[in-house]
Amino acid sequence: MFCLSRHRPSNTPHDLSTAVVCRVCPISSPCPSRVTGGQDRRVLVGSYSKMLYLQKKATLCMHVIKKKTLDAYAAQYPEAAEPLRSWRKLMERQDFRDLMAVRAVWPTADFVDPYTIFNIKGNHYRLLTIIHYRYKRVYIQGFFTHAAYERWTRTHRQG
Repeated sequence: MFCLSRHRPSNTPHDLSTAVVCRVCPISSPCPSRVTGGQDRRVLVGSYSKMLYLQKKATLCMHVIKKKTLDAYAAQYPEAAEPLRSWRKLMERQDFRDLMAVRAVWPTADFVDPYTIFNIKGNHYRLLTIIHYRYKRVYIQGFFTHAAYERWTRTHRQG
C-alpha cells in the first residue's frame, strides 16, 4: 500500500493492529501528502482513512479521568450531581490549550500549582483537578464542600 506521494511503506501489515510506517511520512504523524486538509485530517488511502480519522477525532477533546470518581461524588452529594454532570460534558467537548482557554469557559477557575480548581454549583463545592493540556487529560483529584476545601488548603499549606 502506498500513500498519495507514492512513498513505499517499510512494512506491510495484514491487519490494522500493526501500523504501516512509511519511510518518508510515518503513519503516526500525517504528512501533507496524505492529508486532505482542514480540521478532520482525513487520509486519502483506503483502510487507513477510517483509522486515522477516528484517532484524530478521539484526540480533539479533553479526556476526564475518572468518570467513576465523579459519579461517586455525585452520589455522595446529590445536590451537586447535575452541575458535576454538566461540567464533565462541557469539559469533554472542549479542546483546551491552556488555563486562559479554561477561564474563557469557567471564569472562576483558579490555578494553584499543580491543581486547577473549579467552583461547582455557585461557590458551594470545589472540584480539584490536574490538567495536562498537552495530552488533553483531566485528572480528578478531589471534590469538597467549600468549608472542607478551606480545611484542606490549611493542611496543605502547612505541609
